[in-house]
Amino acid sequence: METVSTETKKDFKIQKRKRILFAALELFATQGYDGTSVSQIARAAGISKGLTYVYFDSKEDLLFQIINFFKAEDEVRLTSLYDDDPNVFLKRLIHDFFSRLRQRPEHVKLITSLMLQVSKYKFIQEMAIDKYLTYFQLMQELLDKIGFPDSRREAKLLTGMLDGIAIQYNVVGEDYPLTETEQYILTKYVS
Repeated sequence: METVSTETKKDFKIQKRKRILFAALELFATQGYDGTSVSQIARAAGISKGLTYVYFDSKEDLLFQIINFFKAEDEVRLTSLYDDDPNVFLKRLIHDFFSRLRQRPEHVKLITSLMLQVSKYKFIQEMAIDKYLTYFQLMQELLDKIGFPDSRREAKLLTGMLDGIAIQYNVVGEDYPLTETEQYILTKYVS
């Protein structure tokens, strides 16, 4: 009888964990965090409810891990978009924002819905503040290097516009004029 290697078992656990995370992500995005139960997540992942607790302590832990996944993904993405030229870097950031709206609407929908509930969950509020400050400071620095006279104010306007666009796109969906809006913002901020 053949035994399963330790590596194979480890890969199996990683895959099962990912399956649970992605099932939770999809359900949180479509039904909301409060509207989703651990039983529903387990069913969508094709496992028992009890097995979910082997991988995650609670539904809140699942959400926390999804948020950490997004944070890690953001860090990698920011690094890949970097350019010494502030115009190029800002253009890439703006284009990436709109690309994510188009390509990963379920992620954007979840993040947007969570942002609207920041006061309800402390760790979401901390994540939202951290993400806002990271992007705000980056935008301010880039706009300052580009030569905007009041880069702080412009960075607040730009980050506020992007947040508003994400919310509107979630409400309106495919009818939202993403391409035109992206072109307007690029024309306004990138020389």
